[in-house]
Amino acid sequence: MRALLREARRGAALARLEHEKGGLVVGHFVGDDARQVVTGGEDGTLRLWREEGGGWTQAARWAAAGKVQRLARDAGRRRVVAATSEGPLLWLDPLEPDARPHAAVILPDLTALGLSADGALACAAPREPLRGPHRVRLVDLRARRLGEELGGTRSPVKAVAVTRGGLLLTCSGEPFDVGRGQGEVEHTLIAWDLATGAERWRLALVTEVTCLALAPDERLVAAGTTSGQVFLVPIEGPEGARELVSAAVGRDLGPFRRAMAHGDGVKGLAFSGDGARLCSVARRSAGEDRGELRLWSVDDGRELRPAVACPLPTSLDLSPAGDVALLGTHLGRVELWAADPD
Repeated sequence: MRALLREARRGAALARLEHEKGGLVVGHFVGDDARQVVTGGEDGTLRLWREEGGGWTQAARWAAAGKVQRLARDAGRRRVVAATSEGPLLWLDPLEPDARPHAAVILPDLTALGLSADGALACAAPREPLRGPHRVRLVDLRARRLGEELGGTRSPVKAVAVTRGGLLLTCSGEPFDVGRGQGEVEHTLIAWDLATGAERWRLALVTEVTCLALAPDERLVAAGTTSGQVFLVPIEGPEGARELVSAAVGRDLGPFRRAMAHGDGVKGLAFSGDGARLCSVARRSAGEDRGELRLWSVDDGRELRPAVACPLPTSLDLSPAGDVALLGTHLGRVELWAADPD
């Protein structure tokens, strides 16, 4: 009976937080446990949710200037920054029901948004650079001031992460069917020195890199691609990079077939609080509007349980204990799913 209950719990959402009627919604766990969630949606609001007595209620609601398109949180889960369609970056510090969001700077149409561990430095990647290559703009949120631009890639930046040790990690890429030669497209994971702007190392890949997750101890960064691959890369450099593969997933690549983590593009990655597990979510297969959730052992790369079918997500986060996954969706809500290995 316990085994059947566990399987039933995995195959359905534990809870659904209805942010709006349809539309893209992104979200994160905040606070010290899995009982608080912040969401942002196309309705132009940020909302704070709290779980009490087995149910979820809306504890606060803030108006945003335009649709909330991207959301990032700090390592301590007490600060968030949101990017809106009209341009203002909204900063909530601390994240409490009576907090007031600060409009930091105007940066419209971003492809990626990240927040430093202390929540004071935002890293924003505009879709179209003013000149030259695609770069990441640093934003001092406390001073509400634009900082310098770092990096430089031929393809748009898709995700960013900042380490306590002073590295800016960026991943970039775009599909090959954009009317340009393959040589003009850059699919890379790059580490930049925040202090000097110099490139520390890079990992070149053959497919578009779409998402990043930084391990809590900052020994590793996980990167997902549109081909369904998931890589674990040491922060010191790509020489020790390894790929996660599932025995249940194989793809035909020209004359040969190889195992991969997922059958199609990876949409999100998240580490557990102790860094021992990695959760990944992706499209189940090309053309499907459903997703799949997989759970991995970081130490040896084992898949810890069979994949679970879920909605196709817009974002992924894990609770501090690592046993609940939060999926943003295009359905106007976020959903909570079991992510425990047992």
